Amino acid sequence: MFSLNSLPLELLTECLSYLDPCSLTICRLICKALRHAVDTSILLKYKLALHFDNAIDTCESKQTTSERYKRLVASREAWGRLEWEKETTTPARGDCSAYEVVSGQFVKILWGQELYVLTLPTVDSEAHLEIRSDCLTGLIKDFAMDPSQDIIAYLEDDASPPSSTQERRMSMHLRSLSDLRPHPEASCPTLLFMITPHIPHHFIPPVRNVLGVVTMHIVGDVLALFIQYLLRPSRLLVWNWKTGELLTDDSGPYVAGSCHFGYIDAQTFILTEIAEVGSVHIVKIIDGRVRSGVVLHFPPVKVSTECITTHSSALPSKVTGISANQERRIHAFTIDYGSDDEGHLASYCLFVHNDYLLRNIHLYPPNADDFPKRMVWSEWGLHNTRLLPLAGTFYWMRYVFGQKVVCPAIEDSTELEVLDFNVHLSKLLPDTPVRTAFVGDSIVEDDEVFESPVHTNLPFYSLKRRMPKIYTGYMIDEQRIIGLKSTDNAGDGLELDTIEVFCFPV
Repeated sequence: MFSLNSLPLELLTECLSYLDPCSLTICRLICKALRHAVDTSILLKYKLALHFDNAIDTCESKQTTSERYKRLVASREAWGRLEWEKETTTPARGDCSAYEVVSGQFVKILWGQELYVLTLPTVDSEAHLEIRSDCLTGLIKDFAMDPSQDIIAYLEDDASPPSSTQERRMSMHLRSLSDLRPHPEASCPTLLFMITPHIPHHFIPPVRNVLGVVTMHIVGDVLALFIQYLLRPSRLLVWNWKTGELLTDDSGPYVAGSCHFGYIDAQTFILTEIAEVGSVHIVKIIDGRVRSGVVLHFPPVKVSTECITTHSSALPSKVTGISANQERRIHAFTIDYGSDDEGHLASYCLFVHNDYLLRNIHLYPPNADDFPKRMVWSEWGLHNTRLLPLAGTFYWMRYVFGQKVVCPAIEDSTELEVLDFNVHLSKLLPDTPVRTAFVGDSIVEDDEVFESPVHTNLPFYSLKRRMPKIYTGYMIDEQRIIGLKSTDNAGDGLELDTIEVFCFPV
């Protein structure tokens, strides 16, 4: 009778190489022969290590599998100790009206007067800074970019005075990040739309044609612009930036009351809403309209929900070498509750895995009937989230990459904290002076905010260490932690002083 164990080791290893990591793990537990085959194959060990670290490898490196495996393990151990291999300081003095960090590029703009492009260092390469003056025209309100496609999309305001009778012309310019010329893949390098005065009621004066707060994202060939207006419904515009096609311009029921916007993938988006207890809509665009498939409600509260913002990793079209598997990245929702004379009554951060959101939209796809699946907190919150009090303020965004979250800097404190949601309960890493595992329930007992104690148990590691100096904020990108020294006293935006980059091996 034929048996796998009768195969030569080389053929057995070749057969096992076609299995996914979960099946490979199961095979390893079947018998000693299969375990030996897995444990003696550097290719199979590397495949399991990538899965364990929630990583992917594009296999573009000239290194051998053995060398890549050693670097992956070294990176895991370095992050577990928060011990970086290299530290670089770059002057970045000046005001900042908009900024972005994607794929090792830090870019900031001051209203269009200056473009600051910093290629962040790695363990093996140095930082490169380029400052371009007089390269942009007009009043630049915000931008998004994807260095892997060499694209930057920036939003220009026509700078006309606010008006209750005239339209405001807005221009979305699609340029190459490398030279700021019209992007060669953009059929229409400038996309136009208008902001008209809003008349809420015949007896109420019109709302002027001002822009409001904007959020921009590029995911693949999709460019999304979310506008939260003052005293009028929110608005979502989505284009295929390569063809110039406007996929939606929506201020319908799922967009109008939303306060922030994010993305799950290029076809699936997140809209947050503060009505009642607060909620997250998982939406798609169908026939030019935004349709909701699932609505996830937050815990019942005694006070108003003031604001919900959502953040996760950027999604560049192409990655090279070893990088985080973004399908299982973490989403962080910052929630402000109540308000008094001194500000918000309380702020919390809610963490959810991206693949949980994906599973729900697959189970409950949106349709034109507009009857989304609504899930109250008790149906989904306990096992799929972790709710933590928010200490400090996220002045600088891009604090999430993959399954890691760098916490905001605490005033007058040198402590750095990173939360890592890549936890395998069957292979739980031991606690150390730096790393602590949280795998059981955490209970938020805030009787001023919540109707009852809030239980959540999404597992995570907390990594802490002391820094040599005090920073005003942190960001995280790929294998880097970015420390920022800034002041919010600038008249035109956030004033940045220096950028310090701490590089981990990869």
